[in-house]
Amino acid sequence: MSASIISGRVPHPASPSVTRFAIRPSLYAISGLFPHPARMQAEQKIPLEHIYFPYTKKTTVCNMRTSAMRPILPNQEKIHFHDYRHDPYRPPVRIFATGSMAWVAGNRCDQLDRSYVSMNLVTGGELALSRDNSDATAGPGDIVIAHIGKDQTIATGPAGFCTKRMVLLTGSLITPFLISSGLATTHVVTSRDFAYARSLFRKANRIMREKEDRFVSHLSALAVLTMVHLAESNTSIYPEPVTRAISFMRKNQHRFVSLDELAGRMHVTPRHCTRLFRKHVGVSPLAFFADEKLERARALLRETSLSVSQIGTQLGYDEPAYFSARFKKATGTSPSRYRNQGPH
Repeated sequence: MSASIISGRVPHPASPSVTRFAIRPSLYAISGLFPHPARMQAEQKIPLEHIYFPYTKKTTVCNMRTSAMRPILPNQEKIHFHDYRHDPYRPPVRIFATGSMAWVAGNRCDQLDRSYVSMNLVTGGELALSRDNSDATAGPGDIVIAHIGKDQTIATGPAGFCTKRMVLLTGSLITPFLISSGLATTHVVTSRDFAYARSLFRKANRIMREKEDRFVSHLSALAVLTMVHLAESNTSIYPEPVTRAISFMRKNQHRFVSLDELAGRMHVTPRHCTRLFRKHVGVSPLAFFADEKLERARALLRETSLSVSQIGTQLGYDEPAYFSARFKKATGTSPSRYRNQGPH
């Protein structure tokens, strides 16, 4: 294997040690796995510790133990890069890497002294965040931000798996924007519109992967749209009790939640809970909860290999047939047919 491609040591297959690699941006880096497209067999898997971005001169430390080398979604955990060093024009806000990842229990990434900003949109499961002796857990619809020069660790959360989309940003206007928008000290933002946030991350990944004409300008525009969306989401448009209820529902999509329980979390009566949701959200609280579950079901069908029955269980449905019926009533198609339709 050429030393210009990969530098480091390959452990003995039986060794649980972690390996260090320096990876060229043109290659794919996978969360916990690194199959070289030309020089490794398709099934060969090597754990990563360091992902090095030459144009940022920084190293991201990813501690991926061999005991956690069973991703939920193999062949989808790819990071796409663009090296701006030789471009005649570098936008002041630019995306230089995008990716889609599926982690299992034990996967983690130590993000140390970085010179760029990373944003991870959780689409399924949970992502645990640890920084400055404080811990937090992000769920579907949450965006985890790693700031320039700050250390933090992200890992698979208590759910035991995490599917997420990622963008890495750099440029002279990144920090001024984050400061002026109030995001410079924010590390987890709950998207105001999960579907819209996911569409931004998916579009950035597609543009980075395909690299069609004027893709650099399109990526820069998407970077700005993403940061504006985070800033808008960070300024809640709902009263605090409604915001608290929405956060509670997003963290409890795995079970049934009653109107009485939601009202208790909001410290209001069930009738007032419904009135607040209809006034500020436009639907009843239980209708909102059903929509959130439906959105997560779509994401799990698209982005994981979990069976329809397993997805139903994760969303609090004891009977797979009932889950399938509810899904078909809401979307007009069965979960299996929705999955087989391909990318949405």
